[in-house]
Amino acid sequence: MKSPFNHYLYLWNSSTSIHMNSNMFNLTKVSFKACALILTLFISSFVACKKDIPLEPEVIETSLCLVEINGVFQELELDQMPIFINGGDEGLAMELSRVIKYPTEARENGIAGQAIVQYDILIDGSTDNYNIILDPGHGIGDSLKGAMQEVMSGIVFTPAILNGQAVKVRKEIKATYRLE
Repeated sequence: MKSPFNHYLYLWNSSTSIHMNSNMFNLTKVSFKACALILTLFISSFVACKKDIPLEPEVIETSLCLVEINGVFQELELDQMPIFINGGDEGLAMELSRVIKYPTEARENGIAGQAIVQYDILIDGSTDNYNIILDPGHGIGDSLKGAMQEVMSGIVFTPAILNGQAVKVRKEIKATYRLE
């Protein structure tokens, strides 16, 4: 005696139809084209549901460099710009790219965009005063700020020089977060 759940599938004439028999149902002569169409629709439904894949954030230092004179930040031409000790602007971008992460909340919500964080380079070459000034939300601005604080701990810059004196400057980093 066969179980009602005992199914078997076999190919009929290997190119024209499939027969499926069971005590519960009898499906005959289903064309391969129909099976291919059903399979295609089934697979495409999974592809359509695929979450966007985050790309590594692109990090650049913007051209902003404001000099603090008597407590006020001004746009002045420096004798020497501050330089990231471990490779200049390219080294800074590489270090930030190494530690920065695409926030899970942003990825899951399909959030992409640019974040900008301003920071001060003190006269000894250390950094301070990190402020998020552009943030698309869902942790993106905090991700950039956290990566900057990690990379820039300690003395990491040569100081900016104005009229032969080390001066405090304000700069900013921009990161572009993209989903594939």
